[in-house]
Amino acid sequence: MKDNSRLVIFDLEVRNLSMNWILGIALFLTCVFLINHFLNKRRQLRENKQITDEWGKPKTAYYYNMHQISRYFENRSEYIKAYQIIEDATCNDLDFDAVFKFMDRTSSKIGQQYFYFFKCSIC
Repeated sequence: MKDNSRLVIFDLEVRNLSMNWILGIALFLTCVFLINHFLNKRRQLRENKQITDEWGKPKTAYYYNMHQISRYFENRSEYIKAYQIIEDATCNDLDFDAVFKFMDRTSSKIGQQYFYFFKCSIC
């Protein structure tokens, strides 16, 4: 009878120990989740503020690699099928690169390339 009570007490101690580990791990994972959620929310608010502050304003201190931007236009298959294309002489007369730089409000290189394609051709 005495051995049985020792086993029961030992079994309860093991269960309490394993329950403490489970609760500790659950608490740790909850803390990690909340910290990650807070940091993501703060980053998102910072990015939204930056976008709203820069909305509609021309880009300043930004380097434009016009050769790289125009490559999408030159390599696109619709280039041949386009209804009208602005010719190089017209682009040079209008200083199209400066016009493009003034009108550009994109936030990525791919967006710049597509915007250049959109401005140079009528599909």
